[in-house]
Amino acid sequence: MSSGHPDPTVGSSPLVRAALCAAAALAPAAAPAAAAASLALSPQRAEAQQAIVAGTVVAEAGQRPLADAQVVVEGTTLGAATDANGRFRIAGVTGSQVRLTVRRIGYRPATVDARVGDTDIRVTMAERAVELNQVVVTGTAGVAEKRAIGNAVSSVKVSDIAATQPVRNVQDLLT
Repeated sequence: MSSGHPDPTVGSSPLVRAALCAAAALAPAAAPAAAAASLALSPQRAEAQQAIVAGTVVAEAGQRPLADAQVVVEGTTLGAATDANGRFRIAGVTGSQVRLTVRRIGYRPATVDARVGDTDIRVTMAERAVELNQVVVTGTAGVAEKRAIGNAVSSVKVSDIAATQPVRNVQDLLT
């Protein structure tokens, strides 16, 4: 029983008008609640809210915080360096579980599994004697081991160069 009028209550029975008015009055209050309920139930939204991992890196001996350790989410380019208190925070993590690899010169690499959203991860690193002949400097960002590099690797023996010419700084060794 439409009257063709833009207002649906014109020409309608009092019962229909009352129902339409009640629905119109409730709609603004119900819309935000319905939207919030749909966001709360959405797995994508829940994952986006918990898309971080955070924690602390400590030395095995003495449990003191380790600054400047590199924490990387395996299989991604996501990572962070620990601050002076050994804390790290990595945002943008996806999935429900991740594997973190932690490296720092003078310590053995450590790997831990963590749930996305965890903010109290504790990684303990054991000390390791540094062998400077295994440190590789590359022109690219990231970590590289000598045996894994696909290009030329040269060695510089300071004693050989110092025997033939004076060495004032590192640049003198490389020229």
